[in-house]
Amino acid sequence: MPSESRPDDAWLWYGVRTCGSERCALRFVDRSPAHNRRWCSMSRCGNRTKVRLHEARSRARD
Repeated sequence: MPSESRPDDAWLWYGVRTCGSERCALRFVDRSPAHNRRWCSMSRCGNRTKVRLHEARSRARD
């Protein structure tokens, strides 16, 4: 939450998250039913992260 925001504005920041990708710092509003969204966009950051993790697991098995 930005330091210049007032406590009475805190409800405006409900559900605002920062993308979980190491290479992205975008923010997004998590409107998912369980409020557990991790990435700004599945096609932009989520897929890249999942591919990278899958490749790492595959290399570890070999």
